[in-house]
Amino acid sequence: MIVGKDSSEIPEISVLVASYRAGGIIHKCLRGLLAQDSGISFEIIVVESSGDRSAEELRKTYPELRVFQSETRMHPGDARNLAIRFARGSILAFMDADCSVPEGWIAEVARAHRRSANLVIGGIIDNGARDSLISWAYYFCEFNLWFPESEPRLIREIAGCCMSMKKAAFDRYGPFLSGTYCADTAFLREMKRDGHLFEFIPSICVYHDASGFGIRRFLGHIFEHRKAFARITARQFHFSFLKRALLAFCEVLLPVPVLLMIVLRVARSGYAWKWFIAAFPLIFAGVTARCCGEICGYLTNAE
Repeated sequence: MIVGKDSSEIPEISVLVASYRAGGIIHKCLRGLLAQDSGISFEIIVVESSGDRSAEELRKTYPELRVFQSETRMHPGDARNLAIRFARGSILAFMDADCSVPEGWIAEVARAHRRSANLVIGGIIDNGARDSLISWAYYFCEFNLWFPESEPRLIREIAGCCMSMKKAAFDRYGPFLSGTYCADTAFLREMKRDGHLFEFIPSICVYHDASGFGIRRFLGHIFEHRKAFARITARQFHFSFLKRALLAFCEVLLPVPVLLMIVLRVARSGYAWKWFIAAFPLIFAGVTARCCGEICGYLTNAE
């Protein structure tokens, strides 16, 4: 049951959607959320930072949503920080505009948090564009840790687009880092330092759609994402320049080992291996872009 923006009812879950130049793909995301019919109260908050009329159009199309606009581009962490300022739910569920959810997603998120003492919960990430080789390549490069699984387990990493947390976790460890990708990585590392692990629940599933990516955007996004990852890693662990230079040198040798790691995960899961083979040249290019991004990140000023 969606709680409208003008309602005085306190929702159980706040779904927070970060949107930047999402085009028409955000409508698939929002329609899937609005179709949730579980009897569980939730609200949807969208932060739109494309700098155009997108926010106004969303308000007209979906009057029950709470839509906030930024004239300057916001990274996901910034958008989530803003949305959380207005969130009323005791559970925060994060969603990106290029993701969609199946029927029953809200119920699964609520059920997982009600029965678990873990502060942060994640789930499966699947490819939402089955006929797009680029979307498959991006999927295998970025989300190979969260293939469909049969059993719940404790994990050390969760992707921001399929992450939910109890509000108490954000109150203690927030806000997310500003002005960068991988703010969720930095946030979860702070929790891990205090001994927290995160629960993987396979009944929670999000579909990521990268069908709008061309080759240049596909490679560029991976490069920038991993560049931010390296910079944040160096900053959080206070790496010296010598250590950063050594890590950068090691990255030169890593494309093949990283690719082999992905191959092993695909083989172990048995998931979509035919698409993996079909997209292999693109995956190799994506892995190379990943390593190049980390080289650049380690060699730039980490402070």
